[in-house]
Amino acid sequence: MGDSGVSLDLSHGFNRVVDSWFELFKSEVSTPNATPACAYPGGWTESQIDEARNNSQSTWWSLRWNQSQRATDSMWATRYALVKIEWDLKVQWQTVIWSKADYEHPDEEPPVYDFIDNAVASVELLDSGSLSLTVHAAFGHPTFTDKVAQLPVYFKVQCYDGDTPLRDELRSFLITGDGERQRLG
Repeated sequence: MGDSGVSLDLSHGFNRVVDSWFELFKSEVSTPNATPACAYPGGWTESQIDEARNNSQSTWWSLRWNQSQRATDSMWATRYALVKIEWDLKVQWQTVIWSKADYEHPDEEPPVYDFIDNAVASVELLDSGSLSLTVHAAFGHPTFTDKVAQLPVYFKVQCYDGDTPLRDELRSFLITGDGERQRLG
């Protein structure tokens, strides 16, 4: 890899789609997340990333968070009870488990790094009722803790009953190279 130091500079990370919002869902139409996000060391080139991908092990992870919204018209109790939209927010990502092939200390095990690759966000509509849903997603700037990549993902969720907004919120998660996931905020 050309990096002859004992460890990599993980002070900043690289994500090819950082801060780009993607429309994932609008009015019962799902749009695939076209360009996957990643979390690699900031100084790496695409050829270094390709070499790491080709000379490593990998594991796949996923996050699913179920949400629903009911109509809020309190005059019609039966409408509230019967009209509901339900969906799953999803993220899938691949961990690239990499260590330097040319590690300079033969008496030691080389350090192992968990990078994130092929991270995609999606939405699955489970029940639409007569409400509408719009979802956008974005991946943020990656960071590293103890050689493990961390990548924030943001979902902007809007739900409407006709022209009446029922929900307009931001849902944030942190996914990691070792498969951990947590809700932010």
